[in-house]
Amino acid sequence: LVTKEEANSVFMSFQQNLAQDVVFTTKVIWSSRLESQAANQLTYTGTIDTSNPYFQSLNGETQQTVNFSFAPYLGTSSYTNAPLIEVVQVTPEVTAALPWGDWEAKVTGNYGRSFSSAFARLVNTTAANQAMRQVADPNSNTGLSPALTASSTTGNAIDPYNVALTNPTLLNEILNFGQYGKATQHQLQLQANFDGSLFDIWGGAVKAVIGGKYSMEDFVSQWDINVPIGQQSGAAIPGGQFIFERTHRIANSVFAEVVAPVVGQDNAMPFVRELTFDVSGRYDSYSDVGDSKTYKLGVTYK
Repeated sequence: LVTKEEANSVFMSFQQNLAQDVVFTTKVIWSSRLESQAANQLTYTGTIDTSNPYFQSLNGETQQTVNFSFAPYLGTSSYTNAPLIEVVQVTPEVTAALPWGDWEAKVTGNYGRSFSSAFARLVNTTAANQAMRQVADPNSNTGLSPALTASSTTGNAIDPYNVALTNPTLLNEILNFGQYGKATQHQLQLQANFDGSLFDIWGGAVKAVIGGKYSMEDFVSQWDINVPIGQQSGAAIPGGQFIFERTHRIANSVFAEVVAPVVGQDNAMPFVRELTFDVSGRYDSYSDVGDSKTYKLGVTYK
């Protein structure tokens, strides 16, 4: 397995003073990563018997287990998979000073989108098995799959000893097979918070912050398993399937925190240079798992 990676990224940051004490900033990030994975060419292992006109007995046996590569037909000893990941994120923010002391308001938004895709080429083993020997077929009048014929233009049998001489239409049917997956994820977040000083106590100003947040996540995925290359809808062939999933979550949150310095730089004393109490609480409501309440009481002592 030989891997080659190509990565590209673009980053942009912008800041503008909209008015006195009102600042707008935004950041934009885009990145893309493409991996080219060169793997050994597709191979097949199966059983051939006397029902295949290409069968060659070595010591009187009536069947053989053979392994061969499709490289002679495809003209290359390897094939390439190329999984892709792309991400874009935009984060605008507005900060404004409020007319109450050092209070400040901040509104932040965030939008993110990621896309990933991957493809793996496979061998249609059902078609290959039927081209190697007659197999049971309950839908046939004879109870067997069609009789095999040898022809480089119209035949329905594989020549495992010289696969390049096999009917190319038949080989294309066997090789037109794979698995494809893609997924897209979206994130949207909006948050507003206000922070500043409430009043002064012995160790300094009591600080507070209060805010809220809205968050939405959306995930869409599609997996096409054991299907003809390029088919992404319609009826799946026997042994194949299409899987489509979409999930999302919405969360709403409110939070508050108060920090009270009882002892600070101005009233430090022996053995107590700092003593600060921190009280906070948060309430989250999730669309899929219910509600959550979190509380914290902290003490800083130096």
